Amino acid sequence: MDTRLTTNLAPGFLVAMPQLTDPNFSRMVVLMLEHNEEGSLGIVINNPLPVAITFQVGGQEVEIAQNIYLGGPVSPNVAMIIHGAGFQCEGTQEIIEGLCLSEPSKAVPALTKQSEVPYRFLLGYAGWGPGQLAGEMAEGAWLFSPASAQLALEVDPNEQWNTVIRSLGIDPMMLVPSSMKQ
Repeated sequence: MDTRLTTNLAPGFLVAMPQLTDPNFSRMVVLMLEHNEEGSLGIVINNPLPVAITFQVGGQEVEIAQNIYLGGPVSPNVAMIIHGAGFQCEGTQEIIEGLCLSEPSKAVPALTKQSEVPYRFLLGYAGWGPGQLAGEMAEGAWLFSPASAQLALEVDPNEQWNTVIRSLGIDPMMLVPSSMKQ
């Protein structure tokens, strides 16, 4: 297997191709957070959920009723927040310029009060074991694109897949599903 297909994937976007038949990833854009010989971890950024979530933070309840996304099929009880760089809290990590990752218990109270800072609250994540993602990429299931804070936070989730595909110089209408080995 050509390992050049999967070097330097994090940070970056993985874009699901039509031949990827897993319903968890149909037309999904994954922001890759980690990629190494032990496996890969990312979060789906364009799968909004029509739910509200209540958090217990410092003895008080904080409700989030917007910008909630299914980050992936693994551990949907694990929560993360990606947000613009205009906000920092203890433990905030910069993923790329203008895009940060924070733990909800530290970020939720302040972020929900700062309407000018874009954010997405993510439940769950996408994970791959050693060599799994390389195999899927070799089969044509994913395309890689450099990550962008603007694409991650400001593009409508219903348009993110098309927008990232177009940023690669590909017309989404020209993509035709092909069979993948199962």
